[in-house]
Amino acid sequence: ECPLYQDVEVEGVCGFELRRYNKGVWVMTEMNVKKGITEAYKEASEKLMAYMNGENDRNVIMAATIPKTVVYIMKDMSTPKTAYLSQFLPVSYHETPPQPAEGKPLILKHNPELHYYVRSFGGKPSVDQYRREFGMLAAAIKKSGLNAVWYMRFFHEYSNPWDEAQRHEVAVMVAPSES
Repeated sequence: ECPLYQDVEVEGVCGFELRRYNKGVWVMTEMNVKKGITEAYKEASEKLMAYMNGENDRNVIMAATIPKTVVYIMKDMSTPKTAYLSQFLPVSYHETPPQPAEGKPLILKHNPELHYYVRSFGGKPSVDQYRREFGMLAAAIKKSGLNAVWYMRFFHEYSNPWDEAQRHEVAVMVAPSES
């Protein structure tokens, strides 16, 4: 099960797409990036899987969903301040999601409808590949005369993050209009 979205047509853009995501509920946990991205991702992923596998207030086991999303909150354009790993909850739990078990460092995030600029790519991802793809996404958005929330970077994984057979995505939220 994936978060539902609609492609929004934007005249004259190339190198990315605009998506309108339906509201949804995600479970997320902070990543300890000081340990390195691979170890931080593994630890955070284990925390999310424990929650999905019944370590919650109702002992409910939920089906795994995709994508897992890494959200980087940036200190500046090249330095992450912090990062979170999040996973979409099955829609059947959106009205009353199970709460994380006591003492677990998890957050339930109820997102409203949101708009994102997204760039998809294939191949075996690496930190350098994500940086390159994000740079191309940012350049294409700016070339189109559009703006985004640049201090938040999203990386969507639709399988094991090192599986080169699946698609990967980089994304940023559309900046609120100034009207």
